[in-house]
Amino acid sequence: MKNLIRTAYGFNTNARIEGGPGWLDSEMYDVAGTFPADTPNDRMLLMLQTLLAERCKLAVHHETRDQAVYAFVVAKDGPKLKSHDPNNFGNGNRSGRGHLELHNITLTQLGNFLNSELGRFVVDATGLTGTYDIVLDWVPAETPIDDLKANGPSLSTAVQEQLGLKLEPQRAAIEYLVIDHVEKPAEN
Repeated sequence: MKNLIRTAYGFNTNARIEGGPGWLDSEMYDVAGTFPADTPNDRMLLMLQTLLAERCKLAVHHETRDQAVYAFVVAKDGPKLKSHDPNNFGNGNRSGRGHLELHNITLTQLGNFLNSELGRFVVDATGLTGTYDIVLDWVPAETPIDDLKANGPSLSTAVQEQLGLKLEPQRAAIEYLVIDHVEKPAEN
């Protein structure tokens, strides 16, 4: 249910949605609806918001909070990003401990992948546009020192060496969606 709310309000991560009962994270629902084929995406999201308000009595408000973040900035030697090739989809998106392989993503989307690893939101302050194919390898911070695979860069170093970007600590206004009220929907 929380994923449905996130989609309806255009948020890219559940970490920026607060409040509501615990079942929002575990309850699963099938939602079926129809709309005209030429309906623009922003109109579909408004329709989904209306559906949630009517069927689930969803009430929300937005809050903006100033907080510590990491900002992607271009490193002094310039970016080392590979522009996405629409004819090459690679082997699909893959992620695992200390490895990301992502195709056709923006730097904002890359930041969303790194939020939990870094323990802060990551915002794009590069001014770069477009989509990229990213391969990033690092040694996670919690890796034991005696682990034989622990001879690689930290995430921050990997971002700079492999992508030509720096993770710079900054403060930024982050928008949150706060759930004031929600009820489980009744069956049709």
